[in-house]
Amino acid sequence: MYFLGIRWGSFQVENYTFLLDALHLCSVMRKISEIKNFGPKMVAWFTAAGFESEADLLECTYPEIMQRLSAVGVPFHWSIVYSLEMGLQDRPWNSIREEEKQALRAVFGG
Repeated sequence: MYFLGIRWGSFQVENYTFLLDALHLCSVMRKISEIKNFGPKMVAWFTAAGFESEADLLECTYPEIMQRLSAVGVPFHWSIVYSLEMGLQDRPWNSIREEEKQALRAVFGG
């Protein structure tokens, strides 16, 4: 699972261990429009918030991304967070498991 804003190493949330390394971060450079689950509306929102590539997203935490989206008038909704997470994993948005949802909610303190 991607937890954005963590540069290198590993960390654990509940039973999940997340690993990020330089090779992965350097090899992932999709444009916003190329990320799975991003239709025209999501592309427009993320572009308006200043995100042009996956690399831009990887420099921010989820709360930072949602704050930037909010600043351009996009209301918070869990479906955006879930679609983004699954897109970064190149998975369909509806393949998210309940444990993954709970781990993402923990990032927001919920």
